[in-house]
Amino acid sequence: MLILSDYTYHCPSAIADALVLLQEGGTLIAGGSDVMPQLKTAVVSPKALIDLNSLTELKVLEEREDGIHIGSMVTLAHLAKSALILSKVRAISEAARNVASPQIRNRGTVGGNILQARRCIYYNQTKEWRQGIPACFKTGGERCIQIANSSVCRAIYYSDMAPALLAYGAEAVVVTEQGEEKRSCQSVIDAHTGDSKERYIIKEFIIPRAEYTDVKAGFY
Repeated sequence: MLILSDYTYHCPSAIADALVLLQEGGTLIAGGSDVMPQLKTAVVSPKALIDLNSLTELKVLEEREDGIHIGSMVTLAHLAKSALILSKVRAISEAARNVASPQIRNRGTVGGNILQARRCIYYNQTKEWRQGIPACFKTGGERCIQIANSSVCRAIYYSDMAPALLAYGAEAVVVTEQGEEKRSCQSVIDAHTGDSKERYIIKEFIIPRAEYTDVKAGFY
């Protein structure tokens, strides 16, 4: 049986408004290919669903003096077909092109792929199904069902875009209550897979110019 969460829906037109809702316990939704199944099975039960599709500043895809800027809301399909990405950082295009199916790529976004939920056969089930087993780390328990003697959650991170972005030394621009700041893509991934409680919005990823103009970078 599918369990639908009781939440309010918001589609803010400014990042600041989205951030306020996020700090109040909301859940971000980009393409929805990851969040919607979790809502249906009550894996997540947010107070509010925050749709980022009206935030045009998150959909930038262009080259600037410091490198290539890829907005977190750029779809995987758009990224895969982009002439800029194909000509300058082809591995990024190939990674996007190999995600799931055309339907998923048309909806899924770069940011959503990086921040997708980790997978586990025990965790990604309906609320009713999970009632038949002990609570795990991700549901408030003190054990990992997958590996009983593990001291941490062993759910697996499956991002397709992460390896390519890391290979190009990508930086992430995140928006917090203190404002915008740059972080390494690796630090964002580490925090996410480590179940960090910090609440922020990824604005964009930046591929530094030196990473794709230096022949030593490979990918040619």
